[in-house]
Amino acid sequence: MQLKENKAIVYVGGGITESSNPENEWEETVSKSLVIKKVL
Repeated sequence: MQLKENKAIVYVGGGITESSNPENEWEETVSKSLVIKKVL
């Protein structure tokens, strides 16, 4: 995470494997970012 002036830049990601479902991976990434947003 980077703090710049009145903004927080948050980095989230996931692990992609052969059996990964791209839509599920995207939803998991969005979910992670929303948790961080709530904490901030």
